[in-house]
Amino acid sequence: MSVLTNDILMNATSESSPVDCTNQYVPPLFFPGLASLNVPSSPKQVQGQPPQAYVNRDQLYELRLGIGSLGEDIVITTISIGFHDNPTPLEVQRRWALWRSKNASERVTSALKIIPEQSPNVYVLDVSQPDRITVAWIPGQNPSLALKFGFLSTDFTHRTGVKGVSARLIISHTALNFPGLNLGATYLPVKSFRGNGAQRRYRNDMRSLGTFTSLRGVTVLETPLPEDEVQVPYL
Repeated sequence: MSVLTNDILMNATSESSPVDCTNQYVPPLFFPGLASLNVPSSPKQVQGQPPQAYVNRDQLYELRLGIGSLGEDIVITTISIGFHDNPTPLEVQRRWALWRSKNASERVTSALKIIPEQSPNVYVLDVSQPDRITVAWIPGQNPSLALKFGFLSTDFTHRTGVKGVSARLIISHTALNFPGLNLGATYLPVKSFRGNGAQRRYRNDMRSLGTFTSLRGVTVLETPLPEDEVQVPYL
């Protein structure tokens, strides 16, 4: 991973000035691609509902970014944590305050952490918000992020056990030279556990279904997320 410098940004935009696409036709230079997380989806998928993944807090995961492009513009991607039940803004604030209070003694400051030396072809723009990371990358360079989740599902509620809040891992894209062009957002419901809790939950799901599948796999974030459900930074 590298820090995206002003020189890189200027070189990438030297041939064309940024275009405000809000009120004008935008040629189809881009079409949404799909990100993928290197975890299997739960075998207990409900018909008509998106797949759900289980993760362990502080375990390293690879998030691969992908986008189809007929141009060569830099893509700005925000990876954020939201909530699957789409709560009110007031409830969002309450949940993050609860997360912060539960992690105060452990000095946990981010719900998402990026590992720089293991994130190739990705340029960090912003990690100042605890619930999101913003990066830049160029299509065709196979970028990926090494991520750690800094929360438990039970951090957002007073309930305990498997009844913790189901979060969303949200991926949203814009284009550097087309600031008014939203390239779309997708999400994956996730539940985060302590220790090896994710593996235990996968096995419990398989046992209840009487099936067995590998605990290795990749889940594609393919469920579209409406723009009005992409939660703003909570601070």
